[in-house]
Amino acid sequence: KGLELFVVDLTDKNNRKTRYFISARSLRVLWLEYEEGVPGGVPVKYTRKFLDYRAVQQTLFPYRIVLLEDGRQSQETRVLTITYGVKVNDSIFKGPEG
Repeated sequence: KGLELFVVDLTDKNNRKTRYFISARSLRVLWLEYEEGVPGGVPVKYTRKFLDYRAVQQTLFPYRIVLLEDGRQSQETRVLTITYGVKVNDSIFKGPEG
């Protein structure tokens, strides 16, 4: 597509690999790719695209996120509003044991 990209490969503690594609011009994450699957089964290739970045209190945030499974769209997330500085009661983070 003629895009200049930085490609970053990340491997976590469980040896799972994720590849990030970052715009060299804007330094935004454009999409990432990873594979998951059951042991002995065929792995599924996932691509997560980050679209429609907007500034929210001087932070860029993708308002549309699309998940592809083996090249087919399986999920789309659209953010309608973002609210900063909301006080949250700590009790909602406690488990059933208190």
